[in-house]
Amino acid sequence: MCRELEKLRKLAARVKALKSLGQHFMVSCSLGEEVASLLGELCLGKCRNVFELGSGLGSLTLYLQHVSEHVIASEIDPRFLDALRGTLRGSLADIVACDGVPLLGALREGVIVVSNTPYVISSRILAALVRSKARGAVLVLQKDVAEKVSAKPGSRSYGRISAFVQTFMGVSLGGSYPPKVFVPRPKVWSAVVVLKRLREWTDSY
Repeated sequence: MCRELEKLRKLAARVKALKSLGQHFMVSCSLGEEVASLLGELCLGKCRNVFELGSGLGSLTLYLQHVSEHVIASEIDPRFLDALRGTLRGSLADIVACDGVPLLGALREGVIVVSNTPYVISSRILAALVRSKARGAVLVLQKDVAEKVSAKPGSRSYGRISAFVQTFMGVSLGGSYPPKVFVPRPKVWSAVVVLKRLREWTDSY
């Protein structure tokens, strides 16, 4: 898969990423492998249904399709759809050309969400994910947000977002990654977070 990812890295270098959409394309085999490994652990094997939010060129999707029976890849930017179709050719995957965040509210129980999260909307994604019926998630977030989400009560990083997410999700922190694993490079480090459903959201909260 690293050879295929290298092709997408070269393509990403030629694409004008949109700051308004927080676009940073994953070009790291190690990050893709960790996300796939954590996804397999979350599902105790091969996942039945995975929803990828913000698939971009499909660099992370490459890894998801090998640990999932069915992937739904959502992408809001129409420029990437042809590349995404090429990445997913021959796999059991569907592409949805739209903003994936509103679709979180329509997910069926048991679905796992994966996202190389657009950092400009990470809080919005976390809130929608908690309120959804998703069973869990593997997310790549900016490192400071990942540390806040996974912070223990009483620690300096623990705050409202920590309490909100942890009321409904068990949280574990994965590896940290430097800016160079993305094209274009963000200004901050990133980290992987795994969320596992503890209780369902209700309007009483």
